[in-house]
Amino acid sequence: MPRKASWQGPGLAAIAAEAEVSTSTVDRVMNGRPNVSARSREAVFSACARLGIAVPGVPKIDAPVAQRLLLRRVLLLSDAGETLNERLASAVGTFNRRAQHLRIDAELQKTSDFNAKTFAKRIVEAAGDYDGILLNSRDDPFVRRAINAAQSKDVPVVCITTDIPQSNRAAYVGMNQFSAGAMAAYLMGRFSKVYEGSVILVASAPYVCQEQRESGFRRVLRAEFPGFHIVESIHSLDDPDSAYANMRRVLQAVPAPIGVYNTAGGNTGIARAISDAGLSGKTIFIGHEGSESSIRLLETGQMEAVLTHDIDGEIERSSAIIAALCDAQTPDERHLKTRRPEILTRYTTE
Repeated sequence: MPRKASWQGPGLAAIAAEAEVSTSTVDRVMNGRPNVSARSREAVFSACARLGIAVPGVPKIDAPVAQRLLLRRVLLLSDAGETLNERLASAVGTFNRRAQHLRIDAELQKTSDFNAKTFAKRIVEAAGDYDGILLNSRDDPFVRRAINAAQSKDVPVVCITTDIPQSNRAAYVGMNQFSAGAMAAYLMGRFSKVYEGSVILVASAPYVCQEQRESGFRRVLRAEFPGFHIVESIHSLDDPDSAYANMRRVLQAVPAPIGVYNTAGGNTGIARAISDAGLSGKTIFIGHEGSESSIRLLETGQMEAVLTHDIDGEIERSSAIIAALCDAQTPDERHLKTRRPEILTRYTTE
């Protein structure tokens, strides 16, 4: 078998200095060897373009080619319920149709398919192929270590929708989840016609956003509506079917709750369980995610309010943060600021 040709052209040290990488990195790039990040590879290609040095496999690297090579590549990894993943996929599609210098690939998996070790391994792998990572994931030690490993390779990780604050992630982009939970409690108390009774609090996997929502919800109920007693309800799959089965069991033990606050996914399943129990119009139902299914529940009166957030804006802002960090610049403070929750009712769905 003939031996693969090795690039022996001049200027190795000059390219390394221009690209601000090591000579060994330049050697790996020019000879097509593995274990080079996308960011380092593009830095070498760009340096070659500026120095007028030919790149193997590229007859002439002119300005248009250099611009194409400087396209930032970002991977969105999401572990979430069906409705949130659908909204993320839509936002990524919208972004890619407009963006010129950054493209986002998306790998979206359901909560029920999550495996911490596999998910963490994918984060580490992506750090070798992408310029940045957008992450929507539950908090897990394996995931935290993978984030730290990516950051140590100068590949920025930005958490969206739900944060992992104990990691070395570069930023969190999303709404203030504590405020969202507090608002849910305030709305439930104001909607209610009684001042004492049970309220069902629904959660699923250990997502920081759900923990923060719960904290805000509990604080406001304790301070302003002390007659409300919280009954916890946990389901693990974040999908309508498991949410339905779980809520049916809870409603057998708590037959006439004042309301249900869902910090997780599966709104349609919970609404169906409330209806099957004959509690439609009697039990206040508040949840999250302004998906098409949640909007239909609002319009038909099966939900009183939905607390949501601007996912398109979150994708835009998080991408801008990654682009700035890749260029060794400080991200715009406006992109780093958490946003207020948006409140949808049957009268504000358009």
